Order: sequence, then structure tokens, then C-alpha cells
Amino acid sequence: MPHVPARERRRQIVEAAIVVMREAGLEGASIRRIAKQAGAPLASVHYTFEDKEALFAAVYRHWVDLMTEQLSGQVPEGRGLEACVRGLMTGFLDWVVGDRTLGIAQFELMLWAARTPSASGFAASIYQGYRDVCRLALARATGEDLDPTQLDPLIELLVAALDGVVIRFLVDRDEQTARRTVDRFITLALGRTEEAMPG
Repeated sequence: MPHVPARERRRQIVEAAIVVMREAGLEGASIRRIAKQAGAPLASVHYTFEDKEALFAAVYRHWVDLMTEQLSGQVPEGRGLEACVRGLMTGFLDWVVGDRTLGIAQFELMLWAARTPSASGFAASIYQGYRDVCRLALARATGEDLDPTQLDPLIELLVAALDGVVIRFLVDRDEQTARRTVDRFITLALGRTEEAMPG
């Protein structure tokens, strides 16, 4: 078997884990099954990742990188607050609508982390990752240093609203209702944000 560089092997294993999680759910994502999907020896998975928690953390990091890349096109630099909030909300929803099994796998991973005592730090990092994506997009779109006392509550609202909309879509698959809810939320959130802005 030819030698595979460590970085390439890591990428193969992470991508294989995503495929298995989408097909079999988190419960079916055994290290053996992931190794088979990656075409890698079982020992190489154990060598590359200390444990399943480390592998799942790498999967999550990969998802955040993909989301950041996708949203950079939907939240252009200097477009302003309204365009940014709309781009973030619709971009996250498009991500899940475009691949429902991926959305389910992401929520399964989050719930696993919340339920697993040794992964409590990882669970917190999932939401911090979402907040960081929103913060970077808002800074890029507004082109200014935003006051944290205004920015942080808006980010918390965005993340909470997205959770609700996405979970409902994953359950009922009603894209039109999800998009209408996003539009209503954007109108409400921006109205409250403008009220909070100094005169």
C-alpha cells in the first residue's frame, strides 16, 4: 500500500467520517466503518486521531471552514448590516436545504457533544464557532468596529433563530415556511438593532 502523507490521510478520514455520519448517523459512525470508507488501515485512523472525540472535533472544524467559505460569497465586504444579516440567515438555511442529511449529522454531533461529559468543551466550541462565523461576516460587511454591546446580542439572536428554523425544517421539510420565518426574523431583528443604535 503506497504511503499517504499525514495531512492527506487526515483529510481522507475526516471526509470519510462525514460520509458515514450522513449515511448511518452518529451511532453508526464506528472507527472501523470510517476507516473502511476512507480506504485506510484501522491503525492509521487511531494513529491520526487520539480518539473519536478528536475525530469528531476535526469533522466539526471542517464544517465550519466550509460554512465560512460559502458565506463569504453571500456576505460581501462593505455591504452593510442588513445585507449581512440576510446573507447569514439565508446562507445557513441554504446550507441545510441543499443537503438535509448533512444538517441532521451536524445536529447529531452537537447533541452527542452535549451528552458526553468528556466532550463538554467541544460542545461549547460548536456554538463559539457559529458565533465566530457570524462575527467575522458582520465585521466584513459593515467595514467598521461594531460595539460588542450591540453586536453580541444580535449574534445570539441569529444563532438561536437559526437553530429553531433549521430544526423545524429538518423535521417537516417545509422550505417555504422556513424561508418565510427567516424573512420575518430578519425584519424583527434589524428593527430592534436599529432601535438600540445610538441616535
